[in-house]
Amino acid sequence: MNKIRMTLPTLLTGLISALWALNVCAGPSADFIADGKLAPCPSTPNCVSSQAADQSQGIKALAVTGDVAKQNAALLKVIADMPRTEIKAQSDNYLWVTFTTLIMRYVDDVEFILAEGKPIAVRSASRVGHSDLGTNRRRVENIREALAALEKPDQ
Repeated sequence: MNKIRMTLPTLLTGLISALWALNVCAGPSADFIADGKLAPCPSTPNCVSSQAADQSQGIKALAVTGDVAKQNAALLKVIADMPRTEIKAQSDNYLWVTFTTLIMRYVDDVEFILAEGKPIAVRSASRVGHSDLGTNRRRVENIREALAALEKPDQ
């Protein structure tokens, strides 16, 4: 019978992979993403979500053609061009990004769930405060416009 021998590099690789997997599920929607859902918005008006039950917090999902890999690449390209962003977690079908405001340094969480043949579900929410004065809605609309510009053929 063959014995499986764990070498230190193999053990470290496994440990790093496990920690990475925990990080992917550490976002605001950690309890929901396994079901393809984003966390519900709080009752405050500083959150928008394409899965919101409340119409005032609702926003259209992001329509990006192509498979999940193409959707993910397009999102990453758009986000890379946006200021004060940090990718917190990423997997094949989930992306969590934080945006930090310039002056007050407030942090907003933006999450995306990608699924084959479906629009990208999105949730953008402020961590603190009551109103965001429409910042999260504008951010998602800016992302939508940038994604649409990527899909237009060069003229």
